[in-house]
Amino acid sequence: MMESQLINITAELWGAAFCLMASISALSYGKIEKFTQKLVYLEVNNVLLLVFDVLANFYHGDTSTVGYYMVRISNFMVFALSYAMIITVSEYIFCYTGKEENFQKTWSKLMWGVFITEIVLLVINSFNHMFYYFDEQNIYHRGTWFVGSQVLAVIGAISFFVLLFQNKEKFSKIQITLFIISLMIPAVAIVVQIFAYGLALYNLAVTVSIMFQIFLFQIEKSNKLVRQEQALNDMKTNIVISQIQPHFLYNSLTTIYYLCDSDPQIAKRAIKDFSNYLRQNLDSLKINTPIPLEEELKHVENYLKLEKMRFKENLSIIYDIKSTDFTIPALSLQPLVENAIKHGIATKKDGGTVIISTSEDPNQYILTVWDDGVGFDTHKKWNDGRSHNGIENVKTRIRSMCNGDLLIESNPGVDTQVTITIPKK
Repeated sequence: MMESQLINITAELWGAAFCLMASISALSYGKIEKFTQKLVYLEVNNVLLLVFDVLANFYHGDTSTVGYYMVRISNFMVFALSYAMIITVSEYIFCYTGKEENFQKTWSKLMWGVFITEIVLLVINSFNHMFYYFDEQNIYHRGTWFVGSQVLAVIGAISFFVLLFQNKEKFSKIQITLFIISLMIPAVAIVVQIFAYGLALYNLAVTVSIMFQIFLFQIEKSNKLVRQEQALNDMKTNIVISQIQPHFLYNSLTTIYYLCDSDPQIAKRAIKDFSNYLRQNLDSLKINTPIPLEEELKHVENYLKLEKMRFKENLSIIYDIKSTDFTIPALSLQPLVENAIKHGIATKKDGGTVIISTSEDPNQYILTVWDDGVGFDTHKKWNDGRSHNGIENVKTRIRSMCNGDLLIESNPGVDTQVTITIPKK
């Protein structure tokens, strides 16, 4: 085996191993997004390309029956996968550019048309040897029209640069820099490889380019985590603000105002409860992790004391707490209780009852808020002009912070139950 073959095999095996590990790493992030999927396709395409080129080099000059077929199959697959690489790269770039669907379909049809044409010509090459051929020693040689086999790669490289610069405003400086570098390396390798023969420059260049894209992928993931953290912080702020509703403040302060004359002692307790309620809302802004259920229950109790002053005998509260050995996001129970009173009990002529209960089974903790208010159709959208994001915010935080879930069940005119489940593991 020649020294150049050993260099090719060693370099390509390392490249294949790197891309394979990068694919596994990308798939380990959890939910597979379209962007991640296209990157994995690109990496897997390159792994197969490198593996078949390794086989072509390994069996190069082997005159046995196995060597005869392996060299021909491997070389055919190397050319075919090189053409397929153009398709996977174009699909990958589309994830960045966000081009309209019609444009993508037209572009894809053009690329697939050239790809199929090249594959047909590759099959014809098996008979007329216009791109490459093998001598009696089973050694690969370029054919007269070898340059024609590189047409798709050249067309792809040019079109990628055009597509990139047409959409440069959609990229950050580091993105545009990495893309230019990762496109330039294979483009230069194609030109050099046309005039030089020996080393698998194009295959190695593609591998290096993919390394740049993996680096870009890690940057995107890091930026996404930062954006998600910021969104979570913004959501927490919005939740706190939404909980301190103007109508609730007005009603509570009005109640306390009249109590100052009729019952000063109760008014003092009411002011203390009101102060505790506001403090808990504001303190929740500093909490980035779930809190013990007991703390959230204390906050709910402060809130319900104030509501009880408003509704008196029209509001009954029942606590059925059988399990407390778990944590939930701050301000996740209080909005559910507030909704039960505001949308269920307050709109019912004779008032009603709210039951807060907890339990557990071998796999999860269960927290429910039930009310016998007016109920509602869970499939119907609210059209009262007001925001109703409270429940969705709670659901999002429970899923992201506790890997739990929230389910709403309601029977119009009968009752409503909101159930939170928190897995024990």
